[in-house]
Amino acid sequence: MHVAVANEFAFVALIPKREKGRVSRALDLVEELTRITEEQGPMIPSPLAAKVLNISRQRMHQLIQDKRIPVVEVQGHHFVTKTALIGFANTERKDGRPISPPTRFTEQVKLAWDYAHSK
Repeated sequence: MHVAVANEFAFVALIPKREKGRVSRALDLVEELTRITEEQGPMIPSPLAAKVLNISRQRMHQLIQDKRIPVVEVQGHHFVTKTALIGFANTERKDGRPISPPTRFTEQVKLAWDYAHSK
């Protein structure tokens, strides 16, 4: 697609024809990333976004799958926009696991404990 643009560089004339296709694909990728950046703002890779948010890569992947953090996918790689990163960082989040509801067994243990210590 960008063979004409790729040929404008002096070094391209020295490389074999099959390599010119790679240069053309690389320029296509750069153009795509530039267009996305202009539309949606600066982007960072999702592993780096996980470090910024102080969460694990696995948790970041889970948030992406749950669509809680919107991403831009370019050639199979996820990029998080600045606005999405700031938006998620500003949401109030709780640390740790959620409290599980009491089960019947724990209620019985509590009742037995209270009974044993009431006398």
